[in-house]
Amino acid sequence: MKETDAVEAGRREVLHLLLLLQGAMLLLSGGAMLLFSGGNPAALPLAAGGPLFVFTLAAGTVRGWRWVLKATLAVECLVLLGLALSLLLSLAPGLTVSLNLMTLVTDVGLPLVIISLARPQGARARVVAPVEDAAEARAAAA
Repeated sequence: MKETDAVEAGRREVLHLLLLLQGAMLLLSGGAMLLFSGGNPAALPLAAGGPLFVFTLAAGTVRGWRWVLKATLAVECLVLLGLALSLLLSLAPGLTVSLNLMTLVTDVGLPLVIISLARPQGARARVVAPVEDAAEARAAAA
């Protein structure tokens, strides 16, 4: 196994674990939503569908399904967009958003880490390549 294959496998395993964590948090919040809605059946698809989809993404990362990384990027962008919309709505009179450490971790930190892991390998290489070229140019000039 090449070193790049090992790094890719490790990256996918970490992504798998983070998606499992996010799915578990979604499952917990979905259960609370069902509890506070009085068991309203209309809330069931949202309460169960989100965690189920994220668990499917987690399974797909370790199985190497090609569509999973794009779907993961889309889901995480939706999480960030949802927080941005919540913050915009909180500017309206009478509406408030609780912006605390847990919100920052689950709605900003975790999605950003997952996005950085789910980005295509080529995009990551393009960002790193100019830095390596500059270091080689300095070493050659010295």
